[in-house]
Amino acid sequence: MRCLRELEDNAAVECVLPELRKEKFYLISGRLGNGVSTTAKSAIKRFSCEDHDWRYQFVNYRDIPSLTISEKTILFVDGWFGLWNENPCEEEVVKQILESLRRQVENFQHCKVVLGLREDIYEKYKRIFRNILPVRSRLDLDVSRVRREEELEGHFQRAFESEHCKKRNCECKGLNFRRITHRYEDVGDHLIIDILAKNHQLISKYLECENLLETLVCHFDALHKKKRMLFECLMYIVIQGKYKQDDIVNEDVKDNFGFSITPGSFKKCKSLQKYTKDMKGTELVSVHGEDMVHDSETGYLVFRHVFLYLAAFHSLFRKYPKKTMKYCNINAILQIVRPEEILNEEGDTIKFCIKADNEAVKFFYKEVVKQTPGLEDAIKDHPLVKHAIGTEV
Repeated sequence: MRCLRELEDNAAVECVLPELRKEKFYLISGRLGNGVSTTAKSAIKRFSCEDHDWRYQFVNYRDIPSLTISEKTILFVDGWFGLWNENPCEEEVVKQILESLRRQVENFQHCKVVLGLREDIYEKYKRIFRNILPVRSRLDLDVSRVRREEELEGHFQRAFESEHCKKRNCECKGLNFRRITHRYEDVGDHLIIDILAKNHQLISKYLECENLLETLVCHFDALHKKKRMLFECLMYIVIQGKYKQDDIVNEDVKDNFGFSITPGSFKKCKSLQKYTKDMKGTELVSVHGEDMVHDSETGYLVFRHVFLYLAAFHSLFRKYPKKTMKYCNINAILQIVRPEEILNEEGDTIKFCIKADNEAVKFFYKEVVKQTPGLEDAIKDHPLVKHAIGTEV
């Protein structure tokens, strides 16, 4: 018997297939953790199985300019504006890549493209996508996805039963799925259920604050005192964006954050597997949109889910704001951090951003932007840089 989650996933796929058969361009959007990538990839694989002449590729949008497309190819393209969140400085790059994509696809009679976008990013930039690509159809998973209570409850029951919790006084006992999904969250219901089912210690905090991001941030905060080695390994991956297995640990990061971890710590810390996964160099390039060359067999540790990275970043920033602004990888800073006050602009509508005070913003501008050749010109339109310049005395 197929699980109810599978039935719901299949129902979403069934919504995509008819459009995929007739359209050249198709767009799927939804909240983070609501199955945008899963739905798109499953539908594309199904389509390819129906007609074996079609081949498919799953790529990061930055791979488009160097991509070779042929007749009867289906592309799934995601990663728009950044891996973890949204870098507004990518807007011109996105426009150029969309133009390149349109030109390439129009050269073939039988070629299709499926775009995957987070709901809030699509809402902010939908004018760009509509103006450049002839996208006539879109599936909004937050609206169109099957939402019958019995299906969501079925997923809830299976997720919690699979963990076989034997703790007598655990919060999971007597927990009803409606207590988890009774209100709108910025992330998909299935992601909430999956994370809580695998981490019962989070249930109490989630029921208290009803916010998955705050629940996870508090969890990472607590690791600093309770499981210091695990905390340092996780935060090091946040700072670097990834950890190349067996690589030396950056001494500047260790000294400035007071870390004592070594390459051996990443092997010794078994709990790390709960939060991270292994990726080969080739996978890293396609998923992260890396423009650097990796040994295809080199292993890297990355967070299991984008949302875990976001929560860990929030925890790191909350504890070390200025150090995070100086030593954390620049992509994460530009995608996640915004000024507390955005001068002469409406507030940023992108979710999961963290607000930096004036001191932290000016520190970033002075210690990172001004000290890195070419960086200020490249990100001159970013709210952090505009705010720093606008508040200079």
